[in-house]
Amino acid sequence: MGFKEKSNCIKDSVYIDDGFSGTHFDNRPQFTEMIGLAQKGEINCIIVKDFSRFGRDYVELGNYLEQLFPFMGVRFISVSWSASSWRGSTSPSSPRRNSGGCRR
Repeated sequence: MGFKEKSNCIKDSVYIDDGFSGTHFDNRPQFTEMIGLAQKGEINCIIVKDFSRFGRDYVELGNYLEQLFPFMGVRFISVSWSASSWRGSTSPSSPRRNSGGCRR
């Protein structure tokens, strides 16, 4: 049984915003599409390499992890941080260091 079956993920897609800054969430077309599908219930699991690949704005990242994803029923997994929202360990406190060096 593969990861997709074990994790009960619905959709197997990749969303990449090459050339767009991770400091802003609303101006990234692929990100916006992914979140729109999650809001419609078409995506129930988002997997990223690490928190900074999802976004570098610490406050907005925390809003997604603590408010929006639980409300939408979306599982969030950060592979390099070994964090999964199903284990209650998605604290973005460590990635705070990623927002300091970003240009706005």
